[in-house]
Amino acid sequence: MTLAHLEDVANIAGAVASLAAAALWFWASSVRLPPFRNIGLDSVSKDFDPVHDAIHRASRRNTFAALASGVAALAFAVAFYCRETQIGL
Repeated sequence: MTLAHLEDVANIAGAVASLAAAALWFWASSVRLPPFRNIGLDSVSKDFDPVHDAIHRASRRNTFAALASGVAALAFAVAFYCRETQIGL
């Protein structure tokens, strides 16, 4: 594989990963927190379970979005390296 081909592959991978990150972060932001009904000083922990579960779901989704963003950054770094190396040849 030549540097030109590697650059093309890295650019495509970066674009796909960037789109995936955007979609995953949109998905993570779509988690709805349930309303805090009947919650007061005398509430027990089970009253907060739905809220905890929703926050946990959003956190897991954000993990995947951050991973996709990291892949995109790495792919674009490889593409940049390939381009700069070709200029020097």
